[in-house]
Amino acid sequence: MPDNCAAVIDELVAIRKERGMTQAQLAEAAALAQSAVARRASSRWLMSKQVL
Repeated sequence: MPDNCAAVIDELVAIRKERGMTQAQLAEAAALAQSAVARRASSRWLMSKQVL
């Protein structure tokens, strides 16, 4: 996934959390696959875990 796509998904995930949306609702609203949203959220978790 290109870096700019990852940044856009990161911003959408932040908005999703602010609005109390599920990953599925975000994916539908953004015309993305729910798996893409989940995969990005998961990769961010794994990256932050590696920092620890």
